[in-house]
Amino acid sequence: MTSGQAKLIHVLRDRVQTLFDEGKIEEAFKMAHTALESARRNGLDDTEHAPEVFDLFCHIAAIRKNRGDGEEAMGLYSEALELSKKEGMVIAPGEMGAMKHAYGALCDQQGLDDEVIPLYSEAIEHLRLLPEPPLTDIANMANNLGMIYRNQVKLDLAERCYDVALQTFEQMNGPDHLTVATVCNNLGGLYWAWRHPEMARDMHLRALKIRREMLSDDHPDIGQSACNLATVYHDLGDFDKASRNYERAMGILSKNINESWETYDIVTQNYAELLNEHGQQGKSKKLVMKTDRLLEKFRPKMEV
Repeated sequence: MTSGQAKLIHVLRDRVQTLFDEGKIEEAFKMAHTALESARRNGLDDTEHAPEVFDLFCHIAAIRKNRGDGEEAMGLYSEALELSKKEGMVIAPGEMGAMKHAYGALCDQQGLDDEVIPLYSEAIEHLRLLPEPPLTDIANMANNLGMIYRNQVKLDLAERCYDVALQTFEQMNGPDHLTVATVCNNLGGLYWAWRHPEMARDMHLRALKIRREMLSDDHPDIGQSACNLATVYHDLGDFDKASRNYERAMGILSKNINESWETYDIVTQNYAELLNEHGQQGKSKKLVMKTDRLLEKFRPKMEV
C-alpha cells in the first residue's frame, strides 16, 4: 500500500462517519464497502500501514454494531483480529484492547463463551498497559468472565475473575458501592455452589449491607440478597435466620409479582421445605396453598 492509498482509506473512513452522522445511511454503507474493499486489496500485508487498515475495520464494525448489525460487525472484528496476528504487525495496546472488548461483547451476547474467554482475557491485559486504564470496562469484563467460568464449573477461575472485578470496583468506587455489592453477590453464589456456605454467607451479608444503605427497603436487589441468604442459612441449619430471610424475600417479591412470580414460586417452595424439615407441616401447607392461589394466573396451564 502506498502512502497515497493509506491516506485515501483514512479519508474514506472519515467520510463514512460523516455520512452516518448526517443520516445518509445507504450512502454511508456504500462508502464503507468501497473503503473496506480498498483496504482488503492493498493493505492486508502492509505492516507500515496496518494501523490505518485495522482502525478502518474496527471503526466500521463499531458503526455496524451500534446500528444493530451484530453479525456484520463480528465479521469485521474478526478480520481486524486476524490482521493484528500477521507477522510484523504492531497495533497499540489501547486499540487492541478496545477491539477485543467490543468483539467479545458481541460474542457474549450470542452466548459464544469459548470465543469470549480469550477476547475478554486479552482485552484486560491490553487495557491494563494504558497510563489510565478504563477500570469500568476491566471490572465488567472480569465479572462476566467469572460468570462464564462459574457456568462451566471452573470455580477456581471464576473466583479469580470475580476477585479482579471486586478489587477494581473497590479501587474505583470505594468499598460500599452498588457495583461492589453486585460482585459480592456473585461471589456468594459461587461459594454456595462450591459448598462453602460460611464464605457464601459472608459475601451475601456484605452485599445486603451495601444495598440496604443505598436502596429502598423494597428494592428487588434487596429481595435477591434476602433470598440468597435464606438459602445459605437453610444449608447451615439456622432455622430462624433462614425463615426471616425467606419471609423478607417473599415480601419484596410479592410487590412486583408480575415480574418476579417465578422467583417467588421458588422461594416459597424452599421455605415450605424448611418448615417441613422442622415439623411445621401445617404452616408449610398453608404457605403452599396461599402461593398456589396467588400464582394461579401466572403458572402455565397443565394439559389434561
